[in-house]
Amino acid sequence: MHASAFAMSLFSMRDVWTHRVGAGEEYDRGCIIVGNVDGGNIEEEARRSVLEKGRVNKVVTGSLDGILRIFYPTHGNFDPADLLLEQQLDGPVLQLAIGRFSSASATMELAVLHPRTLSVFRVVSDADDAASETKQCRLELKYVQTCEQAFFHSFVHSRTTHVCMMS
Repeated sequence: MHASAFAMSLFSMRDVWTHRVGAGEEYDRGCIIVGNVDGGNIEEEARRSVLEKGRVNKVVTGSLDGILRIFYPTHGNFDPADLLLEQQLDGPVLQLAIGRFSSASATMELAVLHPRTLSVFRVVSDADDAASETKQCRLELKYVQTCEQAFFHSFVHSRTTHVCMMS
């Protein structure tokens, strides 16, 4: 027998959910994020267990073509109902972040970095009637900040997510 026949791994890789986005679209490394982007308030989010968080997390992607998509994966393969939002934004998406970017906000927000601006949105879920599994989202623009350089880093301090921008 070979020694490799007894090899054991604690970790294994498998596809949980797959989807191919638009043909020819390009993405950068900061253009995908997973989190409860349309979730409730920060205190509720902090009390959720890891299992509960997994049930409400969404996959958010932003392409260099300026297309923002929010997915809620439910099966192993893409189902059209998994797509909650697809919206063309004003410019290329360079980076995404989820957090609470205003002390006045009690809900999670989505920060989108474009080449010269940082836009912060509130993602609002429009759940259809209870009998339907279809759920859609819409973006509400909270504010836009102009900047000279296209880079930001977010970090959490207490209940607010801070964003550092070069300008």
